[in-house]
Amino acid sequence: MTANSTPPTLKPETVSAVIRALWSGIPQLSLLSDTDHPLALRIVRRGDIIDDPDSEYPVEALRNGIYQRCLITRDGAPAGCRWMFLCSTDDLHEVLAGATECLNAVEREAMGLDAAWQAMRWTETRKRNLARAAA
Repeated sequence: MTANSTPPTLKPETVSAVIRALWSGIPQLSLLSDTDHPLALRIVRRGDIIDDPDSEYPVEALRNGIYQRCLITRDGAPAGCRWMFLCSTDDLHEVLAGATECLNAVEREAMGLDAAWQAMRWTETRKRNLARAAA
């Protein structure tokens, strides 16, 4: 990006798709997985417990909002993860805009489609599992 160019922007529809996917209850929404800085997000209400099998211990959410899964390394080797507060849903647009600066317009727009697709797959899997459990 040159000094005279405008920063890349995210379409409101892309951010809305990500927020809708998070509100679907998906346990982990993976965005930008083909980049050097992938994002694994989850929306949590204050007091909810985030229990991830890769985490050392369950974490209680101290704030409402979006949490990011952060990988932990010890002596250069992966050693699990922790979920940390990232932002409120109102601030997600700014956070995603910063995280997607290196992407072209098509990749930024595809992020919303990817989020919607992940949420749809998770919802369908959950419905199938509930139907099997009821049978």
